[in-house]
Amino acid sequence: MEKSKPLLFAEVRILLLVSILLLAGSVIFITRSSQQARSRSYLQTLKGLAFNKYLDSPLAYEGVSHIGAWDGYLFTADEYQCVLGGHYGLLVHAGTEADKTVCWLQPGQECWPDHPNCSNGVYTDAEAFAATAAAADGSPFGPVSADPDNPVAGWNFVYVPTCDGSFHFGDAAADYDDDGVPDHFHNGLRQTSAAASLMKQLFPNSRKILIAGSSNGGYGTFGATPIVRLAFPDAQLYVLNDSGPGLFRPEDRRSGQC
Repeated sequence: MEKSKPLLFAEVRILLLVSILLLAGSVIFITRSSQQARSRSYLQTLKGLAFNKYLDSPLAYEGVSHIGAWDGYLFTADEYQCVLGGHYGLLVHAGTEADKTVCWLQPGQECWPDHPNCSNGVYTDAEAFAATAAAADGSPFGPVSADPDNPVAGWNFVYVPTCDGSFHFGDAAADYDDDGVPDHFHNGLRQTSAAASLMKQLFPNSRKILIAGSSNGGYGTFGATPIVRLAFPDAQLYVLNDSGPGLFRPEDRRSGQC
């Protein structure tokens, strides 16, 4: 007995729908596989460029101070020391939105021979941390901001002070006076890596991460972004670089003019 035409058409429509679903599933699978392959390739490239050089090193902070909305982590080991030899510290604030974190790179001092603003960045007590925290609190961007439109007020914060003299990304002990003894210590790569590692330790569930900096900190976003990406390969990253993309020659005063 022959099947009716309406039934035959219904079977064809079902077969067509199944085929479309299979095709769509195949496209999604291929696309995701391609994206995952690109992501793995990207991460391997970053590792090949040594952005993970210090990322897996054990965190070696000596103690924690509590300053208002912040916790101050003190790093006294020589490999974290500031450009002129002082101790280093990081500030951390736990927000109300546990899966969102700001990596905030402090603006501040660059340092090369005869530069007037070289800083030793000594964090030896709570008072020194308090001065850094007060500077962060004075910004409309921070976690204690009174600005009702601050979109990240409830996020976690890792505040990354600058004292390495090379835009949060140095990795050298320099002997600028050629006496055979290093006199400037550019440890920004290790310091920024410590910030990413501390973020991973304290806020492991961060799904959205904002890497932000102004001026010197803006330059720092170029190095901090791949480091944070390696620490959080699946997080959604945002980058805010305020006044840090340009290049200049410090010996040419005209290059610093706007």
